[in-house]
Amino acid sequence: MATLLLNGFAQNPAWIIAGSLLCNTAYGFLLPTTRQIVNDSVPRPLVTTANSLSDAVFGSFSGVVSLAYSGFVMDRFGPRSVAFLGAFIMIVPLAITLAGALRAPHRQV
Repeated sequence: MATLLLNGFAQNPAWIIAGSLLCNTAYGFLLPTTRQIVNDSVPRPLVTTANSLSDAVFGSFSGVVSLAYSGFVMDRFGPRSVAFLGAFIMIVPLAITLAGALRAPHRQV
């Protein structure tokens, strides 16, 4: 979400570059975290299938859906609006994740 906000408030190309670096760094943390959650949540014989579905939903499906409407939104409301819309949409999964984390029993490592 921070990347989208950086891009939305960008005053020059350096902000866009910083946002891209932040996004790529975050992805480096996201991928192993997603794998661990899938491994902990799915029966062993279905782990590969679950990882494939997770990758498809995160990468492919969301990309296709976002490309379908982002051009229209950008033409109609400007490029910053797409970044702010993305940040607003990210609030929903963030809230769901935080609510789940707060209600989950805490494990000792």
